[in-house]
Amino acid sequence: MQEQIQKWSELSNKAFATAKKFAAINHDLVVHLTQQQIELLGIYTEAGSQQLKSFGAAKDVESIVVAQSGLIESFSSRLFHNYRVTVELMLDVKGQFVDLTEKTFKEAIETYPVTIKN
Repeated sequence: MQEQIQKWSELSNKAFATAKKFAAINHDLVVHLTQQQIELLGIYTEAGSQQLKSFGAAKDVESIVVAQSGLIESFSSRLFHNYRVTVELMLDVKGQFVDLTEKTFKEAIETYPVTIKN
């Protein structure tokens, strides 16, 4: 009976440790996604501000078109960079979840080979 209680205690501790790792990954994800959203807001705000400045400094339609095309190029580049960083972040988190899951199952199979059936 004591051995069974000990095994349940070990199992509970491992499950809690795995849950803590899962929560840490989720926390990091939320922090990084929030940073990406703040950066995205900054990109949009800066682009809007630069657009208004270009309209105010314009002397004719041609100068507006030239200024706007430069702004669009800069905006697109920064937006694409933000998108790429966000996708890389999501792929990294996916890898962390896969690694954690595989590690957890491997440990469970090694620790309790009779209990877990393939």
